[in-house]
Amino acid sequence: MRRSLWRRITLFFGIVCFLFLLNLYGEYYQLNVDLKKVSDFSREWGMPYDLNLLNRPLIVMQTEGVFIDAGSGRGDALLKFYKGKYSKNDELFEMTTDYDPWKWRVYSFEADDKCTRDLLKLEERFKFSLYSNMAVWMHDEGLKYPVNKSGMPSRRRNLVRDVEMQLDPGYISAFSINFSQWLRSYVSKKDFVVLRVNLRGLEYEVLDNLISDLTLCLIDQLFVHYYPHYAITKDKGLVDQVPNWVIRMSRMADCNTEVFAVEEKP
Repeated sequence: MRRSLWRRITLFFGIVCFLFLLNLYGEYYQLNVDLKKVSDFSREWGMPYDLNLLNRPLIVMQTEGVFIDAGSGRGDALLKFYKGKYSKNDELFEMTTDYDPWKWRVYSFEADDKCTRDLLKLEERFKFSLYSNMAVWMHDEGLKYPVNKSGMPSRRRNLVRDVEMQLDPGYISAFSINFSQWLRSYVSKKDFVVLRVNLRGLEYEVLDNLISDLTLCLIDQLFVHYYPHYAITKDKGLVDQVPNWVIRMSRMADCNTEVFAVEEKP
């Protein structure tokens, strides 16, 4: 009797261990597939790539959808998302499916602290996650704001320089976040992800980073405002290349991102 019970216990744990190892093999195989895709994209398109794909998406609660507003300003797109109100400041963004906004996870990023008060009011009203005074960028080491003659943040230009040790009276500092890493940590392929990007010049470097590590493929719908005249990038070629790269990757079979884009005039 005891020997029979012991055999059943041993068989049970043997099956559990087998399933665990099978899952690990599946993750390893998928990672190698992703690395091969990145390498193939790089050779075909002549673009740089990042092999640091070991940070897999965390397990997150399944919801109806995820809306991420990168560059919220005073919250026009958020009001449009929650209330369906028309905004002349953003005619590009328009949800294309029927949805209940209260069932979605919503995240808002805005670097300009002048907008904090308006966004805090919206956060209290709609209960979304707000990252105020936070720039969407490629790292979390901070950026610097240009200011006008009166010492107020200039809306004609955007965050243009990495934070340096010396104090610069023409700039005020702002926090930044590694957006690609954040995205992989907060969403998965099971989520329906809508991303709106309005970064006034930072979008080229940010999108290039999303392309290089395949994070772009986590996004189902992308609404992006391009600002070529305000482009903040060390490689000026990205201004012409990134929009084409976004479209080409979005059409890949395993990506299938729907892209809505507009080029803003100065």
